[in-house]
Amino acid sequence: MTLFEVVQSHPEMIRHIQESVYSALKVYASSEIVPKAHYLQSHAAAVEVTVIGMLELTRRDTTSVLAIGFSHEVFVAIYENMFKEKLIDVSLETADLAGELINIIFQSVDPELRKLGYLFEASLPKVLTQSPRHEWVQISVEQSLILPFSTGTGDILFEIFETKG
Repeated sequence: MTLFEVVQSHPEMIRHIQESVYSALKVYASSEIVPKAHYLQSHAAAVEVTVIGMLELTRRDTTSVLAIGFSHEVFVAIYENMFKEKLIDVSLETADLAGELINIIFQSVDPELRKLGYLFEASLPKVLTQSPRHEWVQISVEQSLILPFSTGTGDILFEIFETKG
């Protein structure tokens, strides 16, 4: 079973994931965020995402992807709140923050998955930056579960989808 299927069959996981994203960003990035209604989508929304942190989660012969996407403005605001310094340029080095955040979020979600009997092996975090959104979406095979959050500078998208293989 993929993470996407686990979340669909255990709706309480959606609330836990939302709380994990909220807690990580609220605590680690000193940012005010507001959860918005989650939705299923067969393709990604037409929004600007310039920094993506993602983890591949494997279980048996399936791979799930957990990803968090930021617009340029939101990423800069979170980075500056977290490190208390001005961000001049979003580079792969500074974008590593998105990878660390997705890892922190998964570490909070993982114990809940284990309680349900699901053990996923996580990859090292991967970061994509300055990539057109459509390149990232090509990873998605069917539909995604999107958990959006709003901030003072823009939306954050937390997405769960599966890949085959």
